[in-house]
Amino acid sequence: MIRIAKWLSLAFLLSVLFASEVRATTINALTCSQTDVSTAIGQAATGDTVVIPLCPSGVSWTGNAAVGKGITLQGQGIGQTVLIDNVPKGSSNCGGAAPMLTVSSNVFFRLTGFTIQGSAPDSFVCQPGHVAISGSSPTFRIDNIAFTNMQTVGIRSWGSLFGVVDHCTFQGGHKNGLLIEHNGFGGASYGDGSWAAPTGLGSSQFIFIENCIFTDPSAVGAGAFDVDGGGRVVFRHNTAAFVVGHGTETSGRFRGMRAFEIYNNTFIPVQNSQFTGVYLRSGTGVIYNNTFNDSGSNNWSNIIIATNYRDGQPYPPWGQCNGTSVFDGPSGYPCIDQVGRGMGNLVSGNLPLPAVWPSEALDPVYQWGNTHNGAAVKLSPQGPHIQPNRDYYDNVVMPGYVAYPYPHPLTLGSANAPAPPSNLQGVVH
Repeated sequence: MIRIAKWLSLAFLLSVLFASEVRATTINALTCSQTDVSTAIGQAATGDTVVIPLCPSGVSWTGNAAVGKGITLQGQGIGQTVLIDNVPKGSSNCGGAAPMLTVSSNVFFRLTGFTIQGSAPDSFVCQPGHVAISGSSPTFRIDNIAFTNMQTVGIRSWGSLFGVVDHCTFQGGHKNGLLIEHNGFGGASYGDGSWAAPTGLGSSQFIFIENCIFTDPSAVGAGAFDVDGGGRVVFRHNTAAFVVGHGTETSGRFRGMRAFEIYNNTFIPVQNSQFTGVYLRSGTGVIYNNTFNDSGSNNWSNIIIATNYRDGQPYPPWGQCNGTSVFDGPSGYPCIDQVGRGMGNLVSGNLPLPAVWPSEALDPVYQWGNTHNGAAVKLSPQGPHIQPNRDYYDNVVMPGYVAYPYPHPLTLGSANAPAPPSNLQGVVH
C-alpha cells in the first residue's frame, strides 16, 4: 500500500506539473506598436508567451511598455522584429526619463529574439536604459537581442535579481551596455544587504553576462558594464573593450560593487593608449583567463587597475579615507568597501547607521592566467590602501574557488529563440 501511495503521489505531482505546463498560452500582438504589444502583455498570465510579429523596417515607440508578471516576450529574431526606442530619456534635471520597456517580476521572465534601436538621445546622462528590469526574480533570462545605435544604457537592473544575459550584442554611443545594482539584496536598500552577506563566488547569486559582444566607441564611460548598489556580476565568454565597477563614493549613499567574476573574455582596446580594460573601485572577486590583445594603433596603458577614489577627497556621506571618517578602519585602513574587502556588519538608513567601521572581512582579489599580447598580466594598484599580497594577489589561483557551471543552466536547450508554443490548452484530469 505504501508503494502504491508513493506512485499515486508521484503521478499527482507529475499531473500538476504537466497541467501547469500545457496551460501556457501564446498571445500574438497584432502589430509591433507599443499599444498593441502592451495590449498583448495585459492579456497574458504568468507563464504565457507574448509574441511580437515581423517588423524588419522598425516601429517607433514613444511610450513605455510595462511587464509586471513572469512572461516571455518574444520577437521573430534579431533584425526581423525591430523596435525603435524614441521614448524621451530626460531633460536637464532628468525629468521624464524612461526606458521603452520595463519588467518587474519576482518569478522567471524572459526577453528574446528582437532588435532595440536607439533614437531619442540621453543628452543629460540620465541613464534610464532602453530596457529596465527590477524585482526579485531568481531566474530571469534576456537573450538574442541586438541593441543598436544605443543612446543610453542597454539594460538597467535593480532590486534583487539573479539570472543571465546571453547572446546579445550592444553597439552605439551608449553610456554602458548594462548598469547593474543589487540595491534590494536581502530586503535592504542601497546595496547594504549585499555587503552584509557572504561573497558567494561560484554561486547563482549573480547577474551573469555571457556570450555577448560589446562594441564601444570610447573606453571612458561606455563600458560593457558598470556596477554599483552592491551589485554582483559574472562576466564570461564575451568580447569587449572596458568594464568598470563603481566604488562607495561618487554614487552617494549607494554602496559600491560587491563582487565580480571576470573570466574567459576577449578584450580589444578602442583607443590609442587606452587607460585600462578592467577598472576596479570596490569589492572583491576573481579575474582570470582573459585575453587582452592590442589592435592596430589601439593599445593598452594598463590592463587591470584597482583604485580607491576616497583616498584623494571626501564623498558624502562617507567622507575621506585618511583617518578622519568613522566608516573606515581606526587608522584609516581599511576603507569601507574598498577593493579587497568583503562581508561586514549591516548598515542601514538614508543616513547610514551605525556610523562606525562595519568590520568588513579581508577578502582579496585574485587574478591569474590573464595575458596581454601573450605576456602575463599584473594588476596596477593606485593609492596607498590597495597593496599586493594583502588586498590582491597577482597570478595566484584563488584557493577553493569553483566557477558556476557554463553555459548558465537557464540557457541550456538552445542559444536561439525557441519557436512559440501553439496555444496549448490541455488539462490533465
